[in-house]
Amino acid sequence: ATIVTVPVERVKCVMQVQRSTGAVKRYSNSVMCGVQLYRSGGVSTLYRGLIITWIRDIPGMGIYFASYEAFIRWIIQDGRSRKDLNPLYVMCAGSIAGVLDWGYSIIPDTLKSRIQTVQDGQYKGIADVYRTLIRTEGYRALFKGTGPIMLRAIPANAACFLGYETAIKFMDRAFPNL
Repeated sequence: ATIVTVPVERVKCVMQVQRSTGAVKRYSNSVMCGVQLYRSGGVSTLYRGLIITWIRDIPGMGIYFASYEAFIRWIIQDGRSRKDLNPLYVMCAGSIAGVLDWGYSIIPDTLKSRIQTVQDGQYKGIADVYRTLIRTEGYRALFKGTGPIMLRAIPANAACFLGYETAIKFMDRAFPNL
């Protein structure tokens, strides 16, 4: 998944910074942004931030799925079947999983966005981004956007896992012998 998400997030971050700074628009749309990034620095330019994305996503997804499963198993520990799960419980478990994932992921995500949006050579690596951010903006800068991210995480992950559990139930009914 990272093979696709890193270039997509790189383009997204560059486009967001372009819009928010009020500077002259360099890119008219996301496709042109990706093409021009590629032309200016090749594939490596599109994959800037790959390592920090792994640092964010690998543990983050572990937290996400493990916390969801732990909460669901806690709910059904009294002998009930997973098939009998109340949708409200599924949504609560999904919300909790999303909040826990972002509780871990916010700092690596902030560092990733900084890495993906600066000029080439501005930072010497992840540790340099971290040190520079702390020195110039303080520790609070690591948590910029936490409120909106958490507010989005609750309904988005509730819906995600409700869809997942609904799809599993549908497939179990449609293909009972699989």
